[in-house]
Amino acid sequence: MPIQLELAGGSPALYCMPNGLLLFAFRDAGNAPGIAIAASKDNGDSWKLICHLKDPTGEFEKLYSNVKWSEDDLKKAWRPAEGMAGYPCFLPVSENQVYVVFHLYNKKLLERFGSEADPFYIAGNLIQISE
Repeated sequence: MPIQLELAGGSPALYCMPNGLLLFAFRDAGNAPGIAIAASKDNGDSWKLICHLKDPTGEFEKLYSNVKWSEDDLKKAWRPAEGMAGYPCFLPVSENQVYVVFHLYNKKLLERFGSEADPFYIAGNLIQISE
């Protein structure tokens, strides 16, 4: 049966750990700009937000860590800075590790390559799951 998750966002990716834990990565549209990771121990019946992925350069956090969406922002189809990260993809590494790649906006790419440059790059985070 189709169900609606209690998570707001886009660019979803789902991964099942060998122990059955479901990991869900998505462009967060309910808390703050960036890629969120949620986990489910009950086959997707409930989800717990566990972290936001990090920008290895630190630039994303410098630009957007102070963005706090208002109630009015949450009513909009597209929140400020929402599209600055997206399209996560999982790669299993070991029984309790997954690597997640995703794209991020980086203003420095515009400064380096000019206004015609695509200001996005690919980032990666290694996620360690311990229970």
